[in-house]
Amino acid sequence: KTFNYHQSVGKPNAYSFGVRGCVFHHNNKYQHLWATAGDDGKIYIFYCKMFRDKFADPILIPLKILYLKKHRFLDLKWHKTQPWIFGACSDGVTRLYTAL
Repeated sequence: KTFNYHQSVGKPNAYSFGVRGCVFHHNNKYQHLWATAGDDGKIYIFYCKMFRDKFADPILIPLKILYLKKHRFLDLKWHKTQPWIFGACSDGVTRLYTAL
């Protein structure tokens, strides 16, 4: 299956990838949350619904899109106990997003 959410910036070639990071929440209460950050300046936050059947595909539900206009995200980290996400940007600022 193909995951087409982030877009490459510039000319598409073998070395211009759009995704910079993918992180999963480690707390048991929020373990189904995960997020991706890309060169297009967007963070996509998803909920992953898993089934007991090992051969069934999980359902990925997009929850929120966080967007920066002039910069891009370089890295992501989840808070240890809360559903908050930290995004490191190309302008040298780390942003905290709490209202997910």
